[in-house]
Parts: sequence; structure tokens; C-alpha cells
Amino acid sequence: LKDAKANKSLAKAEERKSKRLQRELAWKNLSSRKPSENYEDPQMLAAIEDAKNNMGDFNLKTAKNYKVPESQRQGGTYKRAQLLELRRMIYMTKMNFNERLLALRDRKQKMISEAEDWSARLDAIQAKTTS
Repeated sequence: LKDAKANKSLAKAEERKSKRLQRELAWKNLSSRKPSENYEDPQMLAAIEDAKNNMGDFNLKTAKNYKVPESQRQGGTYKRAQLLELRRMIYMTKMNFNERLLALRDRKQKMISEAEDWSARLDAIQAKTTS
């Protein structure tokens, strides 16, 4: 029984050792295929060069020397008009909502009064039939 346990533990230790060696070989193989630190892909270099030649110069809007082109500038009067239009749109949306809400309220009141009328009629009919 002890020999079986010892053999089993030795087999497991051997198995772990062989797996460790396999991992080390795999890592060595992987690191041997790794390109050097100074390697640059020629296709990427060509793409970068093409972009530099054909894309032009784009200044970032966050750059300190960036100035908005005259054609893209928006003055205060334009923004004020835009703000007034937005306020008008908000007002119209609220008014439409209120109109729909009031229409629903009126419809509900009408339906309630009709239901009460029907109920009164049914009560009258029921009173006539029972007496």
C-alpha cells in the first residue's frame, strides 16, 4: 500500500517535471521568434509615410496655437438665436403635452359621466323590473 502511494507520488512528480520542461521549451521557442527591439514592420513604415505625404497637417483643437477658421466661427448673435429657437421648441413641446393631457382629462370626465348615466339608467330599469 505504501509502495503504491510512493509510486503514485513519484509519477505525479515526474509528470509535473515534464510539464515544467515542456513549458520552458515553449517559452524558449516563443522568445526565439520574438522580433528585436529595433525591428519595424516595413508595411507599417510605408503606411505611416503614405499618411504623412497624403493626409496633410491637422492641428488639434486643444493646441495652444489653434485658431478657429473664419468660416467656422460662430458669433454671439448666432448662438443667441440658436438658444431662443431651443427655448421656443421647449415651450412648444410643453404646450403640446399640456394640450394632450387636458384632452385626456376631459375625455376621462366625459367617460365617467357617461358611465354614471348608464348606471343611473340601469338602476331605474332594475327598479321598474323588481316592483
